[in-house]
Amino acid sequence: MSKPTSADALQMAENFSADGTPQNAEIWSGGHINTSFRITFSENTPPRRYLLQRINAHVFPQGNLIMENIRRVTLHVFGMLQSTGVQNMERHFLSLVPTKQGGFCVQDADGHFWRMYPWVEGTQTKLQVETTGQANSAAFAFGDFLRLTADLTHPPLHTILPDFHHTPKRLQALQEAVQSNPKNRLDSAADALALVEELTPDACILQTLLDQKQLPWRPVHNDTKISNVLFDATNQEALCVVDLDTVMPGSALHDFGDMARSMATRTPEDGRNENGDWVEAKVDTELFAAVCHGFLQGAGDSLAALEKQHLLLSAQALATELGARFLMDYLLGDTYFGITRPQQNLERAQTQLGIAKEFLQRKEELEKVAFMG
Repeated sequence: MSKPTSADALQMAENFSADGTPQNAEIWSGGHINTSFRITFSENTPPRRYLLQRINAHVFPQGNLIMENIRRVTLHVFGMLQSTGVQNMERHFLSLVPTKQGGFCVQDADGHFWRMYPWVEGTQTKLQVETTGQANSAAFAFGDFLRLTADLTHPPLHTILPDFHHTPKRLQALQEAVQSNPKNRLDSAADALALVEELTPDACILQTLLDQKQLPWRPVHNDTKISNVLFDATNQEALCVVDLDTVMPGSALHDFGDMARSMATRTPEDGRNENGDWVEAKVDTELFAAVCHGFLQGAGDSLAALEKQHLLLSAQALATELGARFLMDYLLGDTYFGITRPQQNLERAQTQLGIAKEFLQRKEELEKVAFMG
């Protein structure tokens, strides 16, 4: 799949009902899946800028369904914000730019879907959590997203990635990689595999509760990392969540668990600091408290009692799930997650599984932290 050029982007931008004429297209690197451009339109003072994206058809072959989901979610959230008198709504949630033909996306000659959002000026993103204030604010934004979309259930949104957070199936896939062992890496992975076995019973509880309909299915974001939050560049307040491609039916606990396992630690994802030294996996108590309090405040009364009761377990489960995915990729020869050095996926797995064990061993302490304040 060839990468589109700036000239391609300018040509596609002509299809959207933006103000002025597209004059300049620069590649924007704020994402790893879709190809993005920042487009400047003339005939405006100051010039208006937009984010133009081509959806990655290899990762998301049903781009039309993604766009149907995003259209429903953006219109619904804008209605909710308008009803509560929120000012400058475009700074508090993404809005799609309509096409000149009346839809919200266009296809190029190769069948790829393109979309456009207004560029939210005066904002920035973070690659990792720097302060407890950022963690709290970002968690509020993701909780608020769940609150704003809680009643967007009929009809359900399209499922974009089936079984995305089906932890038992992820663990089964790991066992299949163990059985095949194509790269003869079982010896080096032995300790990590033993830890997976220890963590597996707890990791599967959420899926059991979902299967039994004890936990509700709802629209969820499914990629709750801090880099998917826009912050005001001046006051560092989280304004809104972005990257809505994986919004689909799921569990609020998947969103919280993935957020907590990534935001409540200062340990690098692959366990190595800037000097290449190994850093033991550790849950930061203050960061975890900030994530919990922000999320619960943002979600308000949209969470069920059973969802609140399983916050800590969800963080443990999602860390286990991701650890199993990294470990499976290591055993299969690093075919999915890109690496920059040997054993990086093994060390990523060890880090996530170490975080999961931290949540398990500190269960009583961290559950108290979650609901303090």
